[in-house]
Amino acid sequence: MAAEIEVTLMNTLLDNPASARSSRASAWTPAPFAWGRADLWALLFWTFAVVVVFRDAILFGKALFYFDITEINYPYRDFLANEIRAGRFSRWHPGLYCGLPLFSESQAGYFHPLKYLFLTWMETWRAFNFDTIGSVWLTGLGTYVWLRRRAGAIGSLTGAAVFATSGYVWGHLIHTSMLNALVSVPIIFWAIEDVWETGRRRGLAIGAIAFAIQVFAGHLQDALLTAGAVVFYAIDRAAIEKSGRGRLRALGTAFLLLTAGVLAAGVQWLPSKELLDRSPRAGGLTWEDQIFGSWSPELAPTLLLREAYGSRARDTDWLDGFYPYHEMNCYMGVVGLALAILGASAYRDRWAGFWVLIVIVGFALMLGRYTILFDTIRYLPVIGSMRIPVRFHLW
Repeated sequence: MAAEIEVTLMNTLLDNPASARSSRASAWTPAPFAWGRADLWALLFWTFAVVVVFRDAILFGKALFYFDITEINYPYRDFLANEIRAGRFSRWHPGLYCGLPLFSESQAGYFHPLKYLFLTWMETWRAFNFDTIGSVWLTGLGTYVWLRRRAGAIGSLTGAAVFATSGYVWGHLIHTSMLNALVSVPIIFWAIEDVWETGRRRGLAIGAIAFAIQVFAGHLQDALLTAGAVVFYAIDRAAIEKSGRGRLRALGTAFLLLTAGVLAAGVQWLPSKELLDRSPRAGGLTWEDQIFGSWSPELAPTLLLREAYGSRARDTDWLDGFYPYHEMNCYMGVVGLALAILGASAYRDRWAGFWVLIVIVGFALMLGRYTILFDTIRYLPVIGSMRIPVRFHLW
């Protein structure tokens, strides 16, 4: 019976070459997965999980108030909230240091949508809770929608949960602007794939808006990391395309998306760039400054067990000093890593192959001082002012 089916299939492909070409291309252009009731249950489950984890903050029994939150993020947003309620758009904060060009510093998030959703009518600490928790939830939601191109509801929920609850997210709960920026990452990748697979212009518009919002979040390093990943993705796609037109389309899509996003966000990054040019980073960081926050190979056990070497909660401040403690959280868990290895086994699939490649490159860059890659990177424009290599964990 199996032999008869195989002969019938071969005859069909020979009689219909277009069908054969379509079959070979399926690795890059997936069959659409229909949305249904399972998606509703998956998203309800994701929402329930976030509510359970953050229930104390959602019910205002506790506040997010630690480290950078107390020193930077909360004061910035409290000032912005008071100014918005007073009907002002003050770009200068007179209450910090000898005055601070807050709009140019950007981390207050003057143009970020979540600020106007919560800060305009809630007490700042309550709005801050929802801003942070909402970013985690939206990151998972965006990842779910993106992965639904190639997976069912359970697979997409798994991928969304792994990404939105990874060590990168927990390590940056104190950096609200970074969490705000993280929301745009899956949306941008969804957008560029939408253009490649459908040819529709909507992907360019959605991706450009998402990239601009990422800049508005106020942490330009995340925008640079995302842009780098998108360029890497486009180069990989172009290398795989068999025609010159296909390669041009792959590269052109990324160029147009990022350019449109940069232009849309110019009102924010231009003054931020001017401030950067007046800061000690203008000439690029020293090697010692730039490699601070390199992820050491000796931290590998923490990928499986977050507190493999202890934690501050247990009075074992072993990471203080040489390592910036929170930044080193690259935890993925045994299940997450096992699923990643399983997925990587499909590297012959062009889509899966790219993610295997970017993981390898991102991991090498995370190592910072433990590779030769950072010996010359400080001489590169813009990128030369970046620090804390472990943040390539985003890739």
